[in-house]
Amino acid sequence: MFQERIASFFYLKVFLLIVILVVIGAIIVRVGNEIVGSSFQNNSFSLLIVSKDSKLIFVDKASKSVLFLALGDIQSYVKGKGPIEASIALGIPINALIFDKKSPENLNDFSSSSNVSRLIFSGESPVFKSINKYDIYKLTNAIKGSPKDNKHEIRVNIFNQEQMKEKVGDLFKDSVINNMGYTIEIQNGTSIDGLGTEVAGILSREGFNVIAVRTGTQKSNSFISYPKKRDIYTDSLEGLTGFVQKEGKISQAADITIFLGEDLDSMLSF
Repeated sequence: MFQERIASFFYLKVFLLIVILVVIGAIIVRVGNEIVGSSFQNNSFSLLIVSKDSKLIFVDKASKSVLFLALGDIQSYVKGKGPIEASIALGIPINALIFDKKSPENLNDFSSSSNVSRLIFSGESPVFKSINKYDIYKLTNAIKGSPKDNKHEIRVNIFNQEQMKEKVGDLFKDSVINNMGYTIEIQNGTSIDGLGTEVAGILSREGFNVIAVRTGTQKSNSFISYPKKRDIYTDSLEGLTGFVQKEGKISQAADITIFLGEDLDSMLSF
């Protein structure tokens, strides 16, 4: 009888150990998926929080700077849109969106432990687009690691170019991208007139060097062509646009070509 109890106790311990290992394994897999699926992979990241008083947070890890823009109610411009569509609609670089009824008042409010816990753990999470919970953690760390003098909180009308130039200026520029010597040509293969110029303006605001905008003639979805190898420059372009990268040189004048294609045509032509 005593030996049977010992055997039962042993099997119970084995069972509990297996359960614990399964739980730990599930947690590791979940965390791993969050890390692999992270959108904040490069130096800078731009998050639009959509609400009745929308906010945009732009962080630059290398320069340890943060830009916080209060934009007012721009919900109608970005309703149902993804990052590239929202970027084109607003004329500013956007890597990700959160549709959230609770808009942060300032940077401290966004990076507070209560708000981060709400975004990461709440059962009634806001709608995330091209951002996950690990990105929230990285974004918060970048904000907290930036000196007070490098944090800029501004209320602005983004459709007023003079106001944007006066109040925001170069604060959107990625300090790493801006110092790299690549040149970009944009080829507009869509039926939307002026789309190449609009995209050029968005990229230039972040520090990408667009030297030409032309009409594209091929039939293809949008892509980024690079001549030699991928690096943070082309990866940042992919992170901002969502376009795939293809090896090969297309433009005779520029190092990199961005082709705007049929996917954008179907996405924006409505």
